[in-house]
Amino acid sequence: MCKSKLYFIVIVAAIILACSAIDAVAWDGQRKGFVIGFGAGPGLFVPPYTHRLDPDIQPQTGVHVDLKIGYALTNQILIHYSGTTCLRTSGDRGKWSFVWPSLAVSYYLNPEARSFHFGGGIGGMLGAPVGGDWLRWGNTFHVSAGYEVASHWDIGLTVGCAYFKPEYRVAWSVRVALMVVGY
Repeated sequence: MCKSKLYFIVIVAAIILACSAIDAVAWDGQRKGFVIGFGAGPGLFVPPYTHRLDPDIQPQTGVHVDLKIGYALTNQILIHYSGTTCLRTSGDRGKWSFVWPSLAVSYYLNPEARSFHFGGGIGGMLGAPVGGDWLRWGNTFHVSAGYEVASHWDIGLTVGCAYFKPEYRVAWSVRVALMVVGY
């Protein structure tokens, strides 16, 4: 079995075990109030310097891990911190290490579970090639769409873009994540 698939299976199993250990009575089924979520899934990351400064830097796939912490103003509007990083990437050369924090807003079409949702956010991206001697900060934005398949279970697609000055380079990311959300 491929290491990336094994990592993904381990992460999903850990999320399921963690959820089963939490007292379900504490989750009232209403999105309004404090919200915390963890998720993981496959993703593609295209670093900002692909084929330019270093020919070894290539687009990479891996298991992206997401964190969501925030407050839902209503059962449909959620304001939250959204953070993403990549645990494992493809290939042995040209890997990038990055973290993608942002302030985001999500809107659920229905106030109860089994709802489509859309969102977006702005923030930053801190990244550097693994083993590289330089670090870059870029401004970012992302858009997302997903479906809450059941209470506390969500699957979604996120597309993000980072803009780096002064070189005027762009990095982007596409990922799909299965997320468990406590509310």
